[in-house]
Amino acid sequence: MQDLAPSYLDLMMSYTWFSKIPADDAFKVVEVELGLIYDMLYTKAPLIYSRSGIILRCISFLLSVTASIIFQVKIEKHAYSSIDVAITYLLFAASVFLELYAFLCLVFSDQTMIWLVDKGGNALTSAIYYRLRKLTTSKRWSRSTSQYNLIRVCTENKPLKCLEFVGIDEMMRQMHVNRKDLNGGLHEFIFEHLRKKAEKMKEDFNFFEKKLRSKIIGQRGDGVLEREGLLKNFKWCTTEVEFSRSILVWHLAIEIFSRNEKDASNVSTSKCLSEYMMYLLVIRPNMLSKGFRDEGYLITLGDKRCEGIIQSYKTSPSYDNEWFQRDWKKNKSTVNGGLVLAKQLLESISESKKRWKMIEEVWMEMLTHAAAHCPWKKHAHALGRGGELLTHVCFLMLHLGLSEQYEYNASDEMVSVNTNHMTYLLCKYTKNISQVQW
Repeated sequence: MQDLAPSYLDLMMSYTWFSKIPADDAFKVVEVELGLIYDMLYTKAPLIYSRSGIILRCISFLLSVTASIIFQVKIEKHAYSSIDVAITYLLFAASVFLELYAFLCLVFSDQTMIWLVDKGGNALTSAIYYRLRKLTTSKRWSRSTSQYNLIRVCTENKPLKCLEFVGIDEMMRQMHVNRKDLNGGLHEFIFEHLRKKAEKMKEDFNFFEKKLRSKIIGQRGDGVLEREGLLKNFKWCTTEVEFSRSILVWHLAIEIFSRNEKDASNVSTSKCLSEYMMYLLVIRPNMLSKGFRDEGYLITLGDKRCEGIIQSYKTSPSYDNEWFQRDWKKNKSTVNGGLVLAKQLLESISESKKRWKMIEEVWMEMLTHAAAHCPWKKHAHALGRGGELLTHVCFLMLHLGLSEQYEYNASDEMVSVNTNHMTYLLCKYTKNISQVQW
């Protein structure tokens, strides 16, 4: 987060380990890392986890216990009212409890675990400590994500105009944000998508190809559409338009025809990612590529009702219609673009399950694009608000090598070539070449 550039050897070692662990474990590792960063930025961890900090914590605990004992033994309590004595006992008990709680938090923290694994004990003590830590139920992250549905907000929950004049329009937008828990299926989907992207760079040992790395990281839906042979027909709403408007058009298209989808399981992942990207665009625009926000995007729904928008996509023109092409180049109307895209998606892929599978991968590419181009300063600010899914995705991408923040050294390449050659010979010898993983 200080824009330090690790070596390619670090990249390969990180990828080797991360590519073999389950998605849930990968997210837990990132949670620990972000928890440590949060402690360093927003708490007194640099002092608490130092030798002097531990000594001060022990002294504070002993003083609290000593004071309560002295009050019990030395103080003549008959000179005071029973209410005052009871309150004093309550305060001493609360003080000792808080000190004990702080000490237990110190003992069972990630910092202590890392110290114990690295320097502090043998395998037996580490195993015992690990089992004790599992008894605690504290979470490092809420594992939930914010959701913002533009159609619902603009057509069903219109804010009063007077609120804009008194300067609390931003507060009203926050009121329309919902929270959704992340399930294991979404974790698995995100991690598998990133792992497949990393596999592309692993092929033919292209970790050192900066152009390929930039291309993969820069994809925002065009990679999936190109794989499906549909990019030519969808360039108008992906690569040929700014990222913010692309998010809006795809969001509206998904909302328009998802309400007629009978199988909710096909829609859930796409809607979750779509509404999260809309949340970033509307509420946290600084976390996107350039911190943009065009207010004109958010009022183009006008006075249209939700039902009217949903039904009108069936009669909307095709994307290659001359009128639409002229209107799109001139105005880039979000509503018209969403209607046309909805119709185009239905016509391009008739099978519902396959269509939604492609759509959720398009949204995943948009999410990775946003994560890779979000400034580190904004990721750090997000930790102070409880964390964002975008930051977790960014760290997963770093671990899998999906980042340009690496330093090239010729010696790293030589180590890589030697390692790859040894792996190849070993696999050839054991006749398992088809099953080799990096």
